[in-house]
Amino acid sequence: MKQILIITIFWFNINTLFAQPHNVRVQEHYSVGLALGKNTSATTLTYNQMLVFDKNYIFHAGTGFRLTSYSQTGRNFIGIPKNMTDARIIAFPKGKMNAINLPVFFELHGKKALIGFNVDLLGFSFGKKRDSLTLVGAKRPDSLFVKPTLVNFLGRGTNNAEIYIGFKPIDELTIKFGLSFLFAEYNARYRYAKKDVDFGRFYQSAMMPFISILINADR
Repeated sequence: MKQILIITIFWFNINTLFAQPHNVRVQEHYSVGLALGKNTSATTLTYNQMLVFDKNYIFHAGTGFRLTSYSQTGRNFIGIPKNMTDARIIAFPKGKMNAINLPVFFELHGKKALIGFNVDLLGFSFGKKRDSLTLVGAKRPDSLFVKPTLVNFLGRGTNNAEIYIGFKPIDELTIKFGLSFLFAEYNARYRYAKKDVDFGRFYQSAMMPFISILINADR
C-alpha cells in the first residue's frame, strides 16, 4: 500500500507540474516496442509525458508508465543467496514475467531525428510461480520454487533501460531503434518443517536490440 501511495503522489506532482503555465511545450507519447535477443524477448507498452524546455524544442524530459513483458528459454538465473559464500544457479527451461514501472526519459531532438535514453525507477513485477527447477552446483532442496520479486526499486526486481536514436517521418510519428538492457529477478523459497524458507534472490540480465513505434500528440 505504501508503494502505491508513493507512485500516486509522484505521478500527481508530475502531472500538476505539466499543467502549470510555463513557457514549455508538453507532449504525450503512446508507444509499442519489441526487443529480441538470443533466447530472450521483451515487448513494451508505454505512455509518457515530456516537457520541452527551450524555445528550439531541443531538450525533452519526462516520465510515464511502462509495461514490460519478458520471456526467455533455456537460460540460467544467477543466485544472490543469503550465504554469499555459497553461489547458486537455477536452470530455467522456460520463464516469463511482467513488470509495470515508472521510467524517466531524457532526449535531444532535431527536426527529424533524436537521441535519448530512459530507465525504470520504481514499479511492480508479477508472473507465475515456478517449481521443480534444477539447482546447478548444489543439491536441490525439497519444494524449491520461485516467483518474481514484487517491488522494483534501486536495482531490485525487474527493470528496463534503453538507449536509442529516433526518426520522425511526420510530427505525429516517431520510430526508435536502440539497445534494451533488461534485469529480471526472482525470489526463491523452499519448504522446511512446514514453513517457507527464503533461499535468496536470482537474477538474469539481457542486452537486446529493440524497435519501438510512437504516436506523438501535443497536450
